[in-house]
Amino acid sequence: MFDGCGHRKQDSAAFVIWTMLVQRGWKFEKDTLDTWVECLCRLGHIDIATNFVCTYMGTDKAGYLSEGNTTPDIDTCTLLLKMAYTLGQNLEVKEKIRQFLPKIWSQIESRYVL
Repeated sequence: MFDGCGHRKQDSAAFVIWTMLVQRGWKFEKDTLDTWVECLCRLGHIDIATNFVCTYMGTDKAGYLSEGNTTPDIDTCTLLLKMAYTLGQNLEVKEKIRQFLPKIWSQIESRYVL
């Protein structure tokens, strides 16, 4: 669902689906949350995606139910960085990941040449 919304630039549909799933108590898995992050980025909402990953994803303050471990990992952050790069916002996103998710940032630094 989110993948289709992102590729088709369907902002309102994506947010309606997200809100409906949250309100109905849908249990999100990490893969679905990563798809939501990608969707937000494709829609040009890199700031919302970054805030979601760095502040809410995998925490009690997220406002959604989850199934299993939904904390962001190196794959989530790499996806976010790649999307930020295409939008010319990679420096801002790098800094937020470095600040809010330092353990993941150190993994990224050791794996990739930045």
